[in-house]
Parts: sequence; C-alpha cells; structure tokens
Amino acid sequence: MTTFKTSSARVDAPRTAPKKAVPEAVDAVSLIRSLQQQVALYERLEGLATHQQRFIQAGEGESLLDLLAHRQRLIEEIQDVQQVLDAGTAQWPRLSKTLSDEQRKTIIATAERIAELNAQIIAQDEIDRAALSDVRARFGDEPKRLKQGGAAPKAYGTASKTTKAQSPLTSAKQGRFTDQHG
Repeated sequence: MTTFKTSSARVDAPRTAPKKAVPEAVDAVSLIRSLQQQVALYERLEGLATHQQRFIQAGEGESLLDLLAHRQRLIEEIQDVQQVLDAGTAQWPRLSKTLSDEQRKTIIATAERIAELNAQIIAQDEIDRAALSDVRARFGDEPKRLKQGGAAPKAYGTASKTTKAQSPLTSAKQGRFTDQHG
C-alpha cells in the first residue's frame, strides 16, 4: 500500500469497502456526520493534489499512477457518502423543520466548505491536466524519433528487431556491435 502525506497528517491509501446501505429516513445527526465525512475525504483528496503536481513536474509516472489509484478509492468513498447526502436532500423539506439553528448553521458551513474544496480540486486538476498535455505534446514525437534511430544499428550489421510489446530502448540494449573477429 502506498502512503502519501498530506498537509495535515499521514494518509494511507484507503481500502475499498463494501457500499453502505442508505437509510430510508435521514436525521440531522446522520446528515451532519455525513457532511463532516465528506469534508474529511475532500481534504484528503485536495492534499493529494500537491503530490500529483510534484509527480507530474518530476516525471514520476509510477508514483503518479499510484496516487491516481489512491484518488480513485477516495472518490469511491465520497460517492458512498454522497448517497446519504442525496437522501438528505430528497428529505430536506421534512428534515429542515426538525433542525436547530446550530444544526442549520453547521450544515450550511460544512456544505460551503465542501463546495470550496471541490472548486480547489477542480482548479488544480485543470492545471495538472494542462501540464500533462504539455508533456504529451513535447514528447509525443519521441517514439517516432526512436524508431528512426534504429537505422544506425542496422548500418553496423546488427539486427534490431522490435516486437510490439518491446520498447525500442529494450532492443537497443540487446544489440551489440561486432568487429571483423566477431
């Protein structure tokens, strides 16, 4: 399991858990608890954005893939919690009549925090998407240049056979130059 540190604490990649049953009737306490869970998950997701940006800038593809898998698990947890929030939204006319002023303020402030975190995550993802697009544009022609580079070993009499599953760099490592004596 990959471990990432966010600004607040060490975060272990969550394990995918079975989906929770959505209660038929949502009360204020469960709604507030779900909103607070959602904030915690969004904060963890936002914390990973910093790592994501660093991995992209450093060209650390494997670390980036691990991080993206971690993000996916967090998103799945967010979706699970969202089911309870959706049920609360559907029941809002009934539920809103039972709320104390403090509960109402907590719900509003927590929902605003979720929206704020969501906007920050989306903004960072757009920056990272553009950075990845730039990397792809810069290095997009690299495989074509590598294929053209295979002409040099052929000129020296070494066969440079590359299969689809084999990288041109792998076949270049396998090639060897020989002199008249073998």
